[in-house]
Amino acid sequence: MDLKEIRDKSKKMLSNFVDEIGLNGEFYVSECNCPMAWGKPKFNGCGEFVSPGSERLEGILQNSKYDEKTKNILSQRGLILINQNYRQKEPDPDLFVTTIHETIHSNRNLLLFDAIRDEKNENAYSFNNGKFEQNITEHAFSYADASQEVLKGSIDTSKETMNSYKNTTSEELENMEFAEGKRDSQMEKQQIVDEALVELMAALSYKLYSNKEKGKTTDIWSAIEQAKDVYEGEDIGAMCKIILKHQDFELFNWMLDPISYSQGDIHYDFFAQYTKEDQSLLQELYESAGLDMDDILGISETNEISMEDMKEVATSQTAIEELANSFQDIRKAQNREKDETERE
Repeated sequence: MDLKEIRDKSKKMLSNFVDEIGLNGEFYVSECNCPMAWGKPKFNGCGEFVSPGSERLEGILQNSKYDEKTKNILSQRGLILINQNYRQKEPDPDLFVTTIHETIHSNRNLLLFDAIRDEKNENAYSFNNGKFEQNITEHAFSYADASQEVLKGSIDTSKETMNSYKNTTSEELENMEFAEGKRDSQMEKQQIVDEALVELMAALSYKLYSNKEKGKTTDIWSAIEQAKDVYEGEDIGAMCKIILKHQDFELFNWMLDPISYSQGDIHYDFFAQYTKEDQSLLQELYESAGLDMDDILGISETNEISMEDMKEVATSQTAIEELANSFQDIRKAQNREKDETERE
């Protein structure tokens, strides 16, 4: 299969998953139009979404042989890189999971108008006086991932607070952050949540569609139950437990549509509010991803929201056939890819 065929089949898998959680899969994947190419992702990873306007993308385009028309398109849409090592193999579960994973990431990339310092949204905020504060008055347009590059929490954006940083250099701000560590800890937790959810959604997309092709009737709740067992002791397994406890698809919906779940504030921490009664599961989630306990305890303040105000999407459980070897194939492929990367 060439990359176009792999991408098209991956979009069918993702569309089927979106349908399974009660949304319009065909419409969602019609919006997934980020270009895709074989390449060398960072750290020789399986895949990478390179956001438009980033230095990383500019470097790739400068060293590429794309014509000017193609470069202009990539500059506006970004680029999904799939590790070229897959090109030499028969398509396996991990290739499709990787492709779906990066496709979801690409659709969570938003064009923001917000505070930016040194080309990053998170650098425009500092933890000081027991809270997050905006340390710059200037705003700019920038592309950013809704979870991994936008700081979540209650932020003091008063004019007085911003002016208090007027004579503070970026180097001094970074020294402050190094001493406190709260902002970076918050960003690390956001990234753990984001990666666990996106990887789970990609794995479920592959499994549900594969079973459908085999003529099996698969219930998504049982698929999540099985993923919980397969990924026990890992962040994905902990995320499954959170979803199973709540018995709804709100976290999936949030991943697919971050704007609707922002309450008009891109810094609103939906995940923190959603899981405020799940502290033991959050501890399991962060610890399984290697986050230090001292970092776990510093949970940022969030805005209040009534869950009744959010969309409620759920499906009833139905009788299903037994899921044989559901996520084991994906897991084996992931471990195999990890071993090959370490050998290189």
